[in-house]
Amino acid sequence: MSTDFLDIGVGDKQRQDQVAEGRRIAALYTVFETDERGRELLRMWTETLMNKRTPTNAPHTEYSANEAVRALIAGIHQQIKLAKSI
Repeated sequence: MSTDFLDIGVGDKQRQDQVAEGRRIAALYTVFETDERGRELLRMWTETLMNKRTPTNAPHTEYSANEAVRALIAGIHQQIKLAKSI
């Protein structure tokens, strides 16, 4: 399927819908700030799991698992920051 100048702007509505959905989802993460239980969970995860050090002699599976957990927690912090910036 070819595109020409008449197709310009066709994706604008879709793009706006995607941005709006991203903002809506980011706002859901604020539960980790607005709810006391969520705050406590995120604090515990950050202190114990995100900052956990992997031993230098750990197998690659342990390293990968620890990195996945860190990425999840960092992602939560990023979504909260995004929600606050909107």
